[in-house]
Amino acid sequence: MEFASEGASPADRTREINGQPSHFLEEGAGPTLFFVHDWLGTAVSFAALVQELGPRYRRIRVDLPGFGGTPTPEDWDHTLGSYAAFLNASLRETASREATLVGHGFGTLVTLRALADDGGEASRRVSRLILLNGPLYDEAPKGVFSFLRKGPFEPLLTSPPHDLSTYRRRMLRLFGDPTYFDEAFVEEAYERWRPSGPATLRSLAEHLPQLRESLPRLRGVLQHWTGPVHLLWGEEDPFAGAEPAHRFHKEVRRAKVLIFPEVGYLPHVEAPKAVANQIRKVVRVSKVPSLSPAPSKAPASTV
Repeated sequence: MEFASEGASPADRTREINGQPSHFLEEGAGPTLFFVHDWLGTAVSFAALVQELGPRYRRIRVDLPGFGGTPTPEDWDHTLGSYAAFLNASLRETASREATLVGHGFGTLVTLRALADDGGEASRRVSRLILLNGPLYDEAPKGVFSFLRKGPFEPLLTSPPHDLSTYRRRMLRLFGDPTYFDEAFVEEAYERWRPSGPATLRSLAEHLPQLRESLPRLRGVLQHWTGPVHLLWGEEDPFAGAEPAHRFHKEVRRAKVLIFPEVGYLPHVEAPKAVANQIRKVVRVSKVPSLSPAPSKAPASTV
């Protein structure tokens, strides 16, 4: 079920998912790309990548419950299984078959958990999987799980609602080179994430032990799922560096792993042209876009 939000642009949709109004950004026509964001982001986090990809793809972005424009139901339990069920329902509502699922950060875990459900829409509708810098391994003590345990991430959450400069400084300290993050991007990301993101992140932190325990099983999903798997990884990931990409390549031998040098935790923001190039190679279109993307700042290396 779909209904338009008051004052919404054509790409701005509110759809009813499992009886709950949920926010989507949809645009373009062609092969379906469905984007699943991180726990420090929203649907708007993929804006630069979506723009680079252009209109020859049907690009669907969703705010997961508790982020951006999608509220959490009263009985929401913030477990990975619930987020995966939401994703499966969203795919049923929006995505054609032969879809490509693109997950970043926490979105990679939601994606894999959705694929684990043999009766879910992901197992029927998704043909390709693209993962961007996700917490695929427990990289304690410097990994993202250690960062998100109750306490260390609190400074990010306690910026006053209108203190954009403080939020920007904290974002840049966490995620690297400030040349990648202009003020417009940080401001929009802040405004979208801030209203409900901090409370959601605190609730998710309560489930970190279960998430950590589930990582081997989630990676094991890829041993049984037969579709193509592509891992696009920023080598300068501040949480774990490039080690998870190398481990993933050894564990999931059929996966294609591409490492981007001089890129951190947000490859779709820091190197959207390079990431878009790779997605185009994965998802072939019948006609080449009229405007070719500019070369990336540094060539990526294949593991």
